[in-house]
Amino acid sequence: MAPATDELRPLLGCFGALRRYDVTAIRSIVLWAPIDMPSILRVMVTTVALVASHGACVSSTPPRASSGDDASRSFILRPEELGRQGATDDLLERLAKHPYAYFRALAEPFARRVCAHFNDQRWMLPMVTVHGDAHVEQFVLTRNAYGLEDFDQVGFGPAVLDLVRFSSSIHLVCYGPRFDCRPEAAITRFLDGYAAGIQDPNRAVPSPSIVDRLRRTPHSNPREFLSWAESKMLPVDDGVEANVRRAWAIFVRYMAEVTPDLDPMALQIIRVGRLKMGIGSALVDKFLFRVRGPTDGAHDDLILEAKRQSLPGHVPCLSLPPVGGMLRPVVATAQLGRRRPAILGYAPLDETEDRPEHFWVQSWTPGYAEVSIDDLQSQRELDELAYDAGHQLGAANTGRAPRWLKPQLQWVQLRALERTRNDVTQVSKAFAEAIIEQWRAFRLAHSDAQSASHNP
Repeated sequence: MAPATDELRPLLGCFGALRRYDVTAIRSIVLWAPIDMPSILRVMVTTVALVASHGACVSSTPPRASSGDDASRSFILRPEELGRQGATDDLLERLAKHPYAYFRALAEPFARRVCAHFNDQRWMLPMVTVHGDAHVEQFVLTRNAYGLEDFDQVGFGPAVLDLVRFSSSIHLVCYGPRFDCRPEAAITRFLDGYAAGIQDPNRAVPSPSIVDRLRRTPHSNPREFLSWAESKMLPVDDGVEANVRRAWAIFVRYMAEVTPDLDPMALQIIRVGRLKMGIGSALVDKFLFRVRGPTDGAHDDLILEAKRQSLPGHVPCLSLPPVGGMLRPVVATAQLGRRRPAILGYAPLDETEDRPEHFWVQSWTPGYAEVSIDDLQSQRELDELAYDAGHQLGAANTGRAPRWLKPQLQWVQLRALERTRNDVTQVSKAFAEAIIEQWRAFRLAHSDAQSASHNP
């Protein structure tokens, strides 16, 4: 009996923590005393939170080792297979150039590997809103805002999905001849920022110095911005364009209903083309629109991007809605994002399917820039960016919680972070090393294929 008692003691300690929350309401239920509905709801949430936090109370157990061979096999990409899926020569060249680009193309298999590694702890980690593909180059800035964006992969799961992904990206930032890059120091700052975001989500964090420096770079004027955006528009065949224009009318009616102060004429299409940008989303169907804007003058035309919203493949520890997926990135922009695009919504652009996959639509902001790993010039800039990104992710799940709920969420999530922090640090390095190994094989295969095509 002694071992069983010892094993139960930490769990009893967890339930002893109920004193910090809503013992009065629980006692009322036990004694069948009259209580109100808010008390019942508080008890339900408290119970769920405590069950989810059980692992944060139990004494830490050694993390289950993730096989390096298994991880390495999970990160295999082959040039010929990507080519059959529609990858352009330019995309293959970008993937072969640096392991960070290769890493960006692995969001889904990476998430599956994180799930597998933390599988033994899955019942002990609370479910939170996760970005799903958080990494350094998801950090963007405009004239008035900055932070992580691109919420295509958002879902509900353990925070380790974001923590390992972003931490591995830091290791890959430091690959090759750069400044004196110390990934462990930046990861420490990232995890410190995540904890600070949970604890004090509304505290203002000083802007990273890279934001201030890049904002001093001259911005293009509206004419140059519109010209640059149109240069990204690729031809669309007449049949597809006609279908898109018909479906666009549905989007305009929808936006007119949900945004009464928006003049529907502002969304009148001037030009539309296909868009091939990005790495992780390079094979995703996207369109780029130039629309009329507030006036007939060309100076205030708007650029809107429409991206097909399809559910990612199976990621065991990531929960996604089976229906209504078109609203997922829109809602995530409100919860996780710091910037609200002038136009944000969704549109059923493909009417030919029985079950059309919607597109989510957002306007581009002049001056918008994605931070590239080549933009980083010092350890300080990397540390500051990592801390800010961590704070943004940590604050997303506690910043807007009701006052009575916030302490419970903070308690649960901080203990989960404490439990997994060392493992996150170790496995992010192992995964980065496995990705570099497979990238080298990819680079060689791509080089061989190019040589063969030039010398048939």
